[in-house]
Amino acid sequence: MIKKIKKISDLKSDSNLTKYAKFDIIDESLEFVENLADGQITIPNYDRRKDKILEKLAEAREIRKALVINEYKQNTDTRNKIDNNMTIRLATYKGTASNVLRDLLTISTNLVGDINTKRLNLQNGLINDESLGKSILKDFDKIGNFHTELVDTSEIKKNYRDTCR
Repeated sequence: MIKKIKKISDLKSDSNLTKYAKFDIIDESLEFVENLADGQITIPNYDRRKDKILEKLAEAREIRKALVINEYKQNTDTRNKIDNNMTIRLATYKGTASNVLRDLLTISTNLVGDINTKRLNLQNGLINDESLGKSILKDFDKIGNFHTELVDTSEIKKNYRDTCR
């Protein structure tokens, strides 16, 4: 059986997918042998041999599986088809990552637009009204002075020790 696994793996004419499918023949052969023996015929070291065959079969399947997946990833037509199918599937379910991201992008675009509009309104207000700019500068100076006075107070040092460093 192990020779059969190697023979299937080494075939040049079959694709990786065909080779992967042919490994089922080995499973069927093992079942056939067990049914044929049906407890009446004992095969020397059968359990140990069977375990080794199943181990080699699992290794060969993993290798073929990786090769099949790699072939599909490299085939651009197949990859595009898979991507399109996944996009369609994701779009049909609410709350999926695709829909959440789409909603977040829409919301963030709207927020950026609102911020830009408000920034432009503020700039126009500052250009058109000099007293507004002077008022903002006075308020900034007052806030700076309040900060300087408060940083040195014992109440701030006691309660906000970590944030003042």
